Amino acid sequence: MQPTLGTFFEALSSYRRTGDEPVFVQVVVDSRDAVPGSLFVALQGERVNGHDYIADAFKRGAIAVLCEQIPEGLHAAVIDLTGGDEDAIAAWSGDLPVCIQVKDSLLALQEAARLWRDQFDVKVIGITGSVGKSSTKELTHAVLSQRYRTFKSPGNRNSTIGLPAALFDLRPEHERAVLEMGMYTTGEIERLCELTHPAIGVVTIIGPVHMERAGNMERIVAAKRELVQALPDDGVAILNHDDP
Repeated sequence: MQPTLGTFFEALSSYRRTGDEPVFVQVVVDSRDAVPGSLFVALQGERVNGHDYIADAFKRGAIAVLCEQIPEGLHAAVIDLTGGDEDAIAAWSGDLPVCIQVKDSLLALQEAARLWRDQFDVKVIGITGSVGKSSTKELTHAVLSQRYRTFKSPGNRNSTIGLPAALFDLRPEHERAVLEMGMYTTGEIERLCELTHPAIGVVTIIGPVHMERAGNMERIVAAKRELVQALPDDGVAILNHDDP
């Protein structure tokens, strides 16, 4: 079972997947990471606008792009889902590459990732903290892999952009998923929990990291607390007893 463009169509409109939609091999947010069969998400960053690199992503083999604007002179099919109208999908000839135009590329990515994750009966372990997230994720994955088929978020893809993109690598055989969750300010871990539904939450340590964005230690503590608050009634929080 692999993700298809139908996951995005269903997340962004009243369309229902048939299983016959084109398969993509991975989701990337940097055109330089695009490979044949990938899906590129064009995002407006603080310094770089991903929409300037749509043609580059197609050149590298991407079959689809999720974007907010269509560059002039681009030779690709377009499905306009800015209004959530599934008729735009029905009118599509099936030609690739294709641009899927939406109002908000990041929100569209997140909603599609949520839909993909919700298909699987997998217990999620969320890991956050000011330091030690990645090493704790790797250790947790190594231990769980002794008994369960275990997925882990790759590298440091722990943001509201990176983690949703990584979720498309989940497969039906996975029984556990170890996900690293980072933040710059409040609301971001809460959002990641909405997408992933953790049953176990691990907080390594809380310190004055990202103070310039969060503002103060109280907000950093509040942001990390979002993981614990998101756990279900029968969830488990694993906290650092040595960290006041």
